[in-house]
This record gives sequence, C-alpha cells and structure tokens, in this order.
Amino acid sequence: MLRLLPSRYDDGIFEPRSRQTDGSPLPSARLVSSTVTADSDAADDRFTLSVMQWGQFVDHDLALTPVFALPPYGTAIACCTPSGQPLPEADTHPQCLAIEVPANDSFYGPLGVRCMDFVRSLPAEAPDCGATADFQQQDVLTHFLDGSQIYGSDADQQRHLRELSGGRLRSQSGSLLPGDGDTFCSISGSSQQCFEAGDERVNEQVGLTLAHTIWLREHNRIAAVLAGRHADWDDERLFQEARRIVIAEYQHITYNEWLPTILDLDFLTRNELLVDNGSTYSTKYSSDVQTLVTNAFATAALRFGHSLVSGTIGLFSSLGVQVSSVMLRDVFFDPHLLYDPQRLTQLARGLTNQRTQKLDGNFASDVTEHLFEGDGDSHGLDLVALNIQRGRDHGLGTYNDARVATGQSRVPTWNALRRTMSAEEIEALRSVYGHVDDVDLFIAGVLERPMRHVVLGKTFGRLIGDQFIRLRHGDNFFYDLGGSERPWRLSGAQLEQVRQASWARVICDNVANVTRIQPLAFRVADTGSNAVTSCDSDAIPRVNLDAW
Repeated sequence: MLRLLPSRYDDGIFEPRSRQTDGSPLPSARLVSSTVTADSDAADDRFTLSVMQWGQFVDHDLALTPVFALPPYGTAIACCTPSGQPLPEADTHPQCLAIEVPANDSFYGPLGVRCMDFVRSLPAEAPDCGATADFQQQDVLTHFLDGSQIYGSDADQQRHLRELSGGRLRSQSGSLLPGDGDTFCSISGSSQQCFEAGDERVNEQVGLTLAHTIWLREHNRIAAVLAGRHADWDDERLFQEARRIVIAEYQHITYNEWLPTILDLDFLTRNELLVDNGSTYSTKYSSDVQTLVTNAFATAALRFGHSLVSGTIGLFSSLGVQVSSVMLRDVFFDPHLLYDPQRLTQLARGLTNQRTQKLDGNFASDVTEHLFEGDGDSHGLDLVALNIQRGRDHGLGTYNDARVATGQSRVPTWNALRRTMSAEEIEALRSVYGHVDDVDLFIAGVLERPMRHVVLGKTFGRLIGDQFIRLRHGDNFFYDLGGSERPWRLSGAQLEQVRQASWARVICDNVANVTRIQPLAFRVADTGSNAVTSCDSDAIPRVNLDAW
C-alpha cells in the first residue's frame, strides 16, 4: 500500500505504535471504543442504506490485507484463550497484538472477557532485523476500481468463477451465486451452501451477499442479450464484452451517484471527478498518478461506513413498508435469506427504503459487541476496537498527521477541536488520551462533523477523495477514456449508453418484483424529482445494448 502519512512505528520500522507523546502507554483500543462511542440509533434522513452497502462493496474491490498465519496451511493464530483470557507469554505468537479488555468493561467485564484476538498484518516483505526503512502492508487485490470482487483478482480465480459457456458467470438455481462448500461460513441446520464470488468476504453479511448477487445477475443478463445479438461470438468474446460493460456501469455509478453523497461538490469539481454526459471522452488520465491503494484510505478512512451500519436490517413490501426485520448479528456469515426469492426481493427494497445511519460516534452494538458472534455465544468482537488496533499495527499516522497531510492545520489543543466535533465528544477523547496528538485517526475521523449536504467530514473526505483521484486519473482503462492509443476504448455510442446506467436501473433489471423505485437510489425518495416511480419510467433510463 502507498503511505500518505508518516509512519508511526515505535522503532521506526515495524513495532506497532504503543506510546503516547508523554511516554505513557496508549489506551486500550477497546477502552477508546467503549468510552467514546455509543449505540444510539441516529438515521440519516438524506441517504439510503445503499450508501453504506455500496461502500462495503467498493472496499472489497480495493483492499484486502492478509495477516500472519501458521505454516504450512495458513492456520489462524490464536492470541487469546477461547474464554477470552490472555495467553501465557511463552505461548503467545510474536505477531499477536491482542486487544486488552478492561476488567470494568460494561459489556465484556461481566462476561469475564479480558482479551480480544488480533493478529498483525503481513508486511510487503518479511520483517528483517537489519531493515533500515519502515515496512508497508500488502494489498492482495488489484488496486483498481475494476470489479475484482465480481470477477476475481487473478486469471485463475476468474476462470473458476466462469461458466465457460455463453459468456456467463457460474450461478445456481434462482440466479444465485454459486455455492461454496469450502468456506467457513455456514447456514445452520440446512443443506444449503454459502456463496462464492470474486472476493472471499462475500458472505460476511447478507446485504453484501445481496449486492454480489445483483451484479452477478447483471453480468449474466448482459451476456444473454449480447449472445442473442451475436451468434458468431464465442464464450470468450461474450464474457469479456459483458465484463467490460459491467465494469463501466459500476465505475459510472460510483462516480456519478455514490461519490456525490460522501464528498462535497467543491472537491469533486476542483479535482475533475464528476463524469461527463453524452459521448464525450475524458482526457484526464495521467501516467504520473500512482494508482496504489493508500494505507490511510484502507485502514481508516473507508471504514467510515462502519458507523453507517444499522443493527436492524429491514425487509420491505412493494409499497415501501417494512414488513419484518432481522438483526445484523444473526446474518454474519449466514446468507440463508437469499434462498427465499420473496425475502431476497424484500431485502433489495430495503436498500432503497431504509435510511443509513449517520456518520458519528454511534455504532450498532451488533458491530461493537456482537461482531461475528457464533451461534450460542454471548459475545463477539468489537469492530471499532479492531479498526483502532489495525491502525496501530500498520504504523498509521495519527489524526493530526492526517490533518496536515490533507492540507489542514494541526489541532494544537483539545479546545481547538471544537470546530470539528462536539464538546462531549472532545471530553470523551480527552478522558482516554493524554494529548490531542495521540488520538488515533479512525476514531477522530468518524467524530468529525460532516460537511454540508454529504456524509463525510473534511479529513476522511480528503483521504477518500485522494484515493478516488488515483482510481480515476491513474487508470489507463477507466471507462470514459478515448484516444487512438486505446484500441479497447468504448465507441462514442457505447459510452453514451453506459452513462445511462444507474443503481436504480441495475436493481430494477435484476431483482424480481421490484417494479418501482426512486431514480437516485442512494438518496431517500421525496415527492419531487426523486419520487418513487415505475421502473419503466423515462426517469430511470436503460442502457441500450444495441450499441454493441
């Protein structure tokens, strides 16, 4: 990964940050989480659950950092006992960075849990006692916004996901993702299997699995249309053309619809991130732009979506009325709901009817106390604590480091934070950190007040904005680039059609019985220009594949 902020390793090389500016130990990541965050429900009345879900889907296209494991088969390293106690020092693996849970923790304390498992990320090369430079972490994905979570990040994985007939991706009955019997995911008391896709985290929670399912269907829908029009095209041609169209749609929707919900218009305009209309090609590619995913983006900023997560997932009727719900903690690595066509449709309606949560210090207890909780267990992990600990593991710079890196002034005192967060939030931070310079990037980033009309505050907004500049201006295959030096470019007519794509249209075309939706599906429906309308309405244009 690319490092934007100065590294903060204790030894300047690889030892994780553990000390504050006064030399005292950093507060436990769990103590920070339990002190600074709450689990109050605070919905954002501007944006739908799709904003959160798209963010996770994009994240799984861009960043996956492996952790240390035991040879020879990559067995997971245990850093705590099964009951949540620290292991004896002699039995602790050197790459453990277990999270200390205070004895008086309001949730874990009565359960007797004192230790939360955490294994360090693999650096780009193995730590070497003779190293003189700081280590960087790996990203095993492609570093491009290229649909790798749909198609895989290497040729072997992609071939494995293909049907090798008609240009299609493999699927099972009901146009569902193929089953994967080898995954650690399980559907309790059922012969049904969890699913397989281009990213190994596909079953992490049912909303993510649904997003994967919708894009599988979109690929196969397009491949079928192309096959019907080109009897002379073989499987390879059909697959690659469908894939190219899908990636173009996905890139277009990300920049045209999703980014404007999280990044302010001034930033998008100044950095030429808004997409054009019609058949005009872009000339924004620059070979000088590094396309690597940045550590600050993957390890802190893009994790803003964890604050947007709702602990309750709604299932909605055709009238936009919630008819039932499931707890998020009950659908971690258990996507059984998608085997029921009616429930799949109801979940898909929820993506555009349910509000996403606000970006703030409120996190659903499903992710701060019950993350990946197993059947019959009394507790799970704490995602906020894991995020903070991962930042320290990666030697990630602090909140003040990030402010400087994004062109802002360093905050010298606690009182100076009043411009960016509430007095109560500042006091909570002050109660666990010794100095404002010690505050971890993730926790301060989610507490920043959002900029007007969008989800993000300025620091996370600029770190994420930097990444999406790289993803567009540094990608020689971005969908809207022209020029004779790119024989793979879309034709003008094809480009014009891709620009008709929308998240609403993709849902309409690929989820049975979704017949009405608002045109801007990331935004809450209103009674004006974004009113719920028929999928056949001109307000939700189609991508006309006649251009191919």
